[in-house]
Amino acid sequence: MQKNTNKQPLVSIAMATYNGEKYLQEQLDSIYNQTYKNIEVIVTDDCSTDGTVEILERYAASHGLKYYVNEWNLGFVKNFERALSHCHGEYIALADQDDIWLSEKLETLMDKIGSNMMIHSDCAVIDGEGKIISPAWKRENGYMIHTNNLLFKNVVTGCTVLLHKTLLRKALPFPEGLTYHDWWLALCAAEGNKLVYTRDCLTYYREHAAQNTGSGDLGFVLKRVYRNMKNRYADIDFYRVVGYRKHLKNLYLLKQNMQCDKIDKGVVEDAIRYFEDYLTNKVHLKTFLIGLKYHKTLYPYKNYLYLKNILMDIVG
Repeated sequence: MQKNTNKQPLVSIAMATYNGEKYLQEQLDSIYNQTYKNIEVIVTDDCSTDGTVEILERYAASHGLKYYVNEWNLGFVKNFERALSHCHGEYIALADQDDIWLSEKLETLMDKIGSNMMIHSDCAVIDGEGKIISPAWKRENGYMIHTNNLLFKNVVTGCTVLLHKTLLRKALPFPEGLTYHDWWLALCAAEGNKLVYTRDCLTYYREHAAQNTGSGDLGFVLKRVYRNMKNRYADIDFYRVVGYRKHLKNLYLLKQNMQCDKIDKGVVEDAIRYFEDYLTNKVHLKTFLIGLKYHKTLYPYKNYLYLKNILMDIVG
């Protein structure tokens, strides 16, 4: 029996698009095929030059989709912020333009969010042709949701998120220069212990060479180049450096932001020192000691013996 949508809270789906015509229709079809029916789809387009807007026009006419085209390119994070500002639902789900949602995604997340501000789930990874690369990210570390963990590592992927609208009062506007909107939203939710995780795999997250929702990500392209190199360590290390630089930029913004008054500044400063020292000296002793201090955060699967062996390798 189909649920009465009049008794269901409205869920807004916030999507940011940019030159997404190749996969956009498949994603929109998966959203409108949800078992949870009381939804509105809000899209902000960041000055696409392909057929993205024409697709949005068709779905506006056939499904009631609401879209807005930016006057100038805002970039990925600010484009998502604009989409969020147009949402009317009590709950909001974040959507990328090139993924695929399982039909039960919203219903599952709505059943499990409870009184929390945000819930995020696992996801499978697919390639540009829709072939499954990994059936799940298997992020057992998804339970690491308190503030200290997020200062060292973001375990929340935006395309898996459902949040309550009250979170936006804390999180918006995004700080200027923020590189990851999902990290900021998760940090704001975790501050009040209102962030939860489910291992349900509810999204097919697509990895492909043209993966950009805004001005693009050179790091992703270069990562692909490095994957073709024989030196596996160089590949892993390069990708880590790209990510660390972005995360460090976010930590600088957090330290300057008033919200930092509600977060342990000592942990923020430790996190900044950890990434600064790694980027300067790679695995330096100071980096390792900070890592050991927060080893349950940084190395959730590793026991003390593992860390002891690393230390023995460093000191010889």
